[in-house]
Amino acid sequence: MQQGYVLAQSQNKAPLSIKLLESSAKDIIASLQNNENNEKQQVTELLKLRNQYFRVYGSQKTIIVFEKLADFVNQNNIYNDLGEYILDNLTTEYIAISTTPKEKYTNLITIFEEKFNLLVAQNDCRAVKYMLLCAEIEEKNFSECKNYLDKAYNQAKKANCYEGIISTLVCRSIFLHERHKDYVSVLNTRLEALLLMDSFSREKKHTFDYMYQVDIYEKMASIHYKVNNYDLALKHWAKCLELLHSNKASKNRFMTAVVNDIGLCHFKMNEYDKAIPYFENTIQLAKDTKDTVWIGIASGNIGDIFMARKEYEKALPYLNEDAKYSVKYKEHDNATKTILQIAECYLHLQNPKQARIYLDSTERMAKKYSYFIELHLSNDVMQMRANLHKNWLDYYVQTDNKPLIRAHLSSFMALQDSIMKFRKGEQLFTIQKKYDIEHEKDLQRIKNLEDEQISLKTIIFIIAFGSLCLVGFVFVHNFRVKLKVANTKNKQLIAVAEANRQQITNLEIIEEQSKSITASIEYAKIIQQSILPGQAYANKILGNKTAFVIYQPKDIVSGDFYWIQQKQDKIIIVLADCTGHGVPGAMMSMLANELLHKKIFQKNVLEPEIMLKDIYMMLKKRLNMKATKRYDGMDIAMIIYDKNTKILDFASVGSVSACYAKDNIVKEFPRNKIYVPMLLVENTQIPDFEKFSIVLDENTSFYMFSDGITDQFDGECRKKFGRKKLNELLQNLQEIPLNEQKHHIETAINDWKKNAPQTDDISLLAFEINV
Repeated sequence: MQQGYVLAQSQNKAPLSIKLLESSAKDIIASLQNNENNEKQQVTELLKLRNQYFRVYGSQKTIIVFEKLADFVNQNNIYNDLGEYILDNLTTEYIAISTTPKEKYTNLITIFEEKFNLLVAQNDCRAVKYMLLCAEIEEKNFSECKNYLDKAYNQAKKANCYEGIISTLVCRSIFLHERHKDYVSVLNTRLEALLLMDSFSREKKHTFDYMYQVDIYEKMASIHYKVNNYDLALKHWAKCLELLHSNKASKNRFMTAVVNDIGLCHFKMNEYDKAIPYFENTIQLAKDTKDTVWIGIASGNIGDIFMARKEYEKALPYLNEDAKYSVKYKEHDNATKTILQIAECYLHLQNPKQARIYLDSTERMAKKYSYFIELHLSNDVMQMRANLHKNWLDYYVQTDNKPLIRAHLSSFMALQDSIMKFRKGEQLFTIQKKYDIEHEKDLQRIKNLEDEQISLKTIIFIIAFGSLCLVGFVFVHNFRVKLKVANTKNKQLIAVAEANRQQITNLEIIEEQSKSITASIEYAKIIQQSILPGQAYANKILGNKTAFVIYQPKDIVSGDFYWIQQKQDKIIIVLADCTGHGVPGAMMSMLANELLHKKIFQKNVLEPEIMLKDIYMMLKKRLNMKATKRYDGMDIAMIIYDKNTKILDFASVGSVSACYAKDNIVKEFPRNKIYVPMLLVENTQIPDFEKFSIVLDENTSFYMFSDGITDQFDGECRKKFGRKKLNELLQNLQEIPLNEQKHHIETAINDWKKNAPQTDDISLLAFEINV
């Protein structure tokens, strides 16, 4: 169910889209400024270019273009609609990207303040716009944002800039109230703007652009829609339509959005027969204005209605239309949701084969565009994941796959539980917000009380010299009581504020130290991961594309590592778990990796039991155990496969294990059950290790894993995952191709873990050896 977008996505091919990539800002503006008096047309052209350019090249390159344009505007002191539009868009682009450096914001604010001061000196109403841009940049800093808005409002009043006064009130409702979900204040501020517009029109005989009123009514309607006041939302959107029709603007993008939103209101009120004509009207308006993005939006809304009515066959063509346009306009979040809805329709129509196609497509899109989807869906992403598990659950019920029914049921229940907790958290946030607002009001009451006390002093002084001494005494007494109460409250507030300030200072110091340490460890992570074999390298050695790795460090860096190499006609595969995790474990893993690499390529005889013994002897010598008295170790498993003889040898020490699937039955390799630290104790003889061999007569899947999986506690921290449960999981997955098993294993681990802390580094290496 989609509501309106802020910016148009015009289908018209922008005439200068390639030029935007190649030419300077000066050339672009010169090409647009054919008629200096028609600034509105220039802005419209640049808007088309901006949207076309954004879709083709993305945010980063769009920012570069607007930075060049802004430099030209500033250097040439351009003060017109086009210049303001460029600076406004650059501000919006900076805010949209969280990685924008702070100095870029600072530079913009400096430029805007200079322009503001210059225009104030000329008593020019355009000065207000630059303070509003500063407020937008500082919207997360409440006091600074309010300060810029106050400056804008005072300047607008001083210069009799009526549009500026209205714009400031609108921005105040957005930056100070709407972003903090204080919807009552949003409505009050917008209503104040409407009343002022009416007053200026009647008393000052000032004429406003009708779009000012349309925008205010539309925002009020949207707020009522958000808080489920659908009747009031319809009333305000009806006012929008009336204004648009009366100003002969019945066929533009704003009209299309409003008609769609009215349809949404009726949908939310379960008035499906009323909603459908509005959505059909939206599609027609979109076709008339060639704004085809709305065809997909309205089609999706009609599809939602048919799904709500359980008329799944009728829903399919509309949902397909929505998916087509969502993919075309790179609305990956809506495309993923809609494709999942199509899968749901096919499941309801008892067509699991077709449903599987769309479920797989949903999985691929969810993985490929995970960042984009989480950014745009925000809190709804958990619900989408829950719906995906529910639909997989329905699919496996229809195909009678009991093991996977249990897996997806568990995932679905866990996500539903998380959604419930999140909603409770949102309710608590709302309560806290109301408390903060009431606290602000209390502070204002204290200030008013202090002002009242100053007035009382004057009254008492006059009365004290009059004839009514008794009455004066009563007032003085009351005043002192009030003053004492006020002083007590003020002292308490000051003490609390000071304690909070000190606590914030301490937290900031700790946070800076933490950031520095974390940054160093993050860099260590990059170094550590660079020595691990990549997917393409593993596939090349194994001669297939089935291998996958589940690699989840407990901390940023890991004590686990895996290693894949080929020497002559032998493939060597290793998984190791070094003592500890985090930084100590990572350092051990780097040392062990180096020793392993050196030993493998120095030896001519490649036997896993001999290789492991040699590595432990080198490790004992390198760690200088005698001096440090620390007996850190390494659990390790090694597979060596000879391509000529088809013989696979296996040896392991400690908790790292391996198993293989033969005839769809998972079998585990025996292990050398030796207490690893004892191998490294001074004067302790390292024993010979035993190897185990099998002959491969068909393509065989293998799994190597550390004890991070089997030792992981459940959500209540009462029970470990265990080796038996892992073997059962792998056994149940044998019906699925190896390269599709990763997601199911990760899901099973996460569902088991839930909110419990991760106890150790988790590693699982899966691969297939082709005979």
